[in-house]
Amino acid sequence: MTQENEPNEKELWNLINETEGADRADTLLSLSYIANSKGDHKECLALCETAREIYEGLGAEASNATLAHIYNGISWSLKFLDRPAEAAAAADKASMLYREIGSVEMICTLRNEASFWYDAKDYEKALEYYRKALAEPNPDDNEFHTGRDYYNIGTSLLKLDNWQEALDNFLIARNIFKKERDPLQVAFCDEEIAYCYNKLGNPTEGEHYGLKALDFAKTAQDDEREFWACMRLGISYLKQEQWDKAMNYIRTSQRIILQCDSPNWKHVIYIEEKIAEILTAQGNTEEADEITRRIATIKETMDCAQEESTDSLDNPVPTLE
Repeated sequence: MTQENEPNEKELWNLINETEGADRADTLLSLSYIANSKGDHKECLALCETAREIYEGLGAEASNATLAHIYNGISWSLKFLDRPAEAAAAADKASMLYREIGSVEMICTLRNEASFWYDAKDYEKALEYYRKALAEPNPDDNEFHTGRDYYNIGTSLLKLDNWQEALDNFLIARNIFKKERDPLQVAFCDEEIAYCYNKLGNPTEGEHYGLKALDFAKTAQDDEREFWACMRLGISYLKQEQWDKAMNYIRTSQRIILQCDSPNWKHVIYIEEKIAEILTAQGNTEEADEITRRIATIKETMDCAQEESTDSLDNPVPTLE
């Protein structure tokens, strides 16, 4: 809602030709906020870049705080336009400017840069910048953000197949969230801890944490959390050769995901493959072969499909298995 004395969009466009220098750049920034609120990220980016050009042309007269703010706006516009590597580069410039003026905004920008690198599938850089954010002293920060840093470091390490170090970070994050009395974040950690233990050849501990994750999912009546908890448990029991329990939990995950309006078909295929694996172990090779034959058609389609974009690190979809 427009404040009483605040110029509207039409008035701001009219001001463009009446202003110059920093005032013109400020007007462009105000227009970029409006474009962003409308979801017009292409327009927002263009306005921010024009404002940046003006500010950089001012030289010593330019405000580093404003320029950092502009780069931050550019980074988010690029993120929404699915250009994560460019978004990370813009966030890096913002963080350097915030560092020069001693602003704690630098830490938030480092976290943003890390998440953009994660979206760009450059997990080494994502890990680097999550660690940088964690290492920065911040008197204004809280334990929740520290827990999220450890969690996000863990998810980056998972992508790099570093199961043990990922586990160590998830356990630290879990302890922080437990102290903060945040059961949802603890459940996220439990899912990933179970995953790591399964990968490390310790499915008994994987089962232990998978059950904890399922306790939350059932209590919260959260289907997405139940999906992941059951997947973790299914793999734990599969690795322990407890075929009936493995089948029960994996079938539950299958039921949940197929109730979605737009199921993730890569996950559906994965589940079907695990069901076929269990059936084979139980001696039911005929049914297992039929499943393998059926999903071959979907796999062929998925191999030709464009890869899906990575979900935001603010509510990450954990990796399978």
